[in-house]
Formats: sequence, structure tokens, C-alpha cells
Amino acid sequence: MVRLTGIALLGAAVFVVWWLLAAATSQAAFGGIDAFLRSWFGDLIMFGATWAVFYHVLGRLRHVLWDFGYCLEVETSERLAIGMFGLATLLALICAVAL
Repeated sequence: MVRLTGIALLGAAVFVVWWLLAAATSQAAFGGIDAFLRSWFGDLIMFGATWAVFYHVLGRLRHVLWDFGYCLEVETSERLAIGMFGLATLLALICAVAL
């Protein structure tokens, strides 16, 4: 799942770069991509990207724990995986409400 979120974040970065390039070129180009990203579908994409960022970061932290030899038991690892989904969702929701 960490690898999948990394790939998804690469796709989401395309939209961010497109938005920045459009802002640098013309008001019409910026208006088009900005309208798309502010639509319900753009909001859904950005929420998914936010969730993916948080999940990816938590996954990398879990790998650091594993590198140091902690939390290697199967039950602990499974609890961490479930916790990562929950915490990433909670953090993404907090960001969505705050913005």
C-alpha cells in the first residue's frame, strides 16, 4: 500500500505542476485548471492525495521502526497497518475541514 500511495502521489503531483505552470502562463489557463481542482471531482482528487501523503509518511515511519527491529511480530504489524489507515483518514479529514 505504501508503494501504491507513492505512485498515486506522483499522479497527483502532475495536477499540482499543471496548476503552477498554468498560473505562470496566463489567466485563462490558470482559470481552467483552478476551476477543475475546485470542483467536486478535484476536491476528491486532492483529498485522496492528502490521504495518500499521510499514509505514505506513516508507512515510511513503520519501516523505520522495522529497520530498528521493533514491531516485527505479526500481530503488532497488523495492528500498525490498521492504525495507519485510521490515522491517515483522521489526519486527511482534519486537513479537509481546516481548509
